[in-house]
Amino acid sequence: MVSGVSSAQTFYVATDGDDGSGDGSIGAPWATITRALDTVADASTILVRHGTYFGRVRLRGTFANGVTVRSEIPYQARLRYHATVVTCFYGRGITLEGFDIAHDGPGASGLVIQVQNLLDEPGGSDFVGRITFRDNVLHDSFNNDILKINNGAGDITVEGNLFYNQTGSDEHIDVNSLTDVTIQDMCSSTILLEAAAPMAMTPALTSSSRTAMAVTTQTSGASASPSGATSF
Repeated sequence: MVSGVSSAQTFYVATDGDDGSGDGSIGAPWATITRALDTVADASTILVRHGTYFGRVRLRGTFANGVTVRSEIPYQARLRYHATVVTCFYGRGITLEGFDIAHDGPGASGLVIQVQNLLDEPGGSDFVGRITFRDNVLHDSFNNDILKINNGAGDITVEGNLFYNQTGSDEHIDVNSLTDVTIQDMCSSTILLEAAAPMAMTPALTSSSRTAMAVTTQTSGASASPSGATSF
């Protein structure tokens, strides 16, 4: 993506914004996170104002120094859709922070968030990576996993998120066919995690407050480290 903004700064998205006439300023915000990411320069911050945003969010674009997309008021920017709410298939160097993300109701199609590499063939030099999900509330998947990370992505961090209300026999987090993933400081009484190849359901990871997991490389199995983290 070629940036339409020449220097890194802070930009805004709002429910009353406009992707056509807006310029990302606080007085003329954009309407969608996708439009913001397609436009801003590297090292920018995108603040998303409070309200409910319906539709798919596409985390895409390559940012060497990284771009942060943050709910301006923690958890007051709510992302909803009747299918996968957030996808990251073509992104590098993006952090999503402080959102409330869920399906919009029963009958939604699979997954709340999916990260997979479509930039290159698995094992190629160009891949989806340096993606961080931090301090979000991720909930109410009415079909399949809440968060799925797969298909050759790498260098993914999932930290400080709250997971709850996943319907069916799938997991809160499904990690497979990738390397270099860190999952830590999760806020939940129970985290269900499926990872590694061949894929195998791990026992429920239970903590009274936080569950820490470090997924460093994909191997053929999973083992518990002495520290209590789970490594793959």
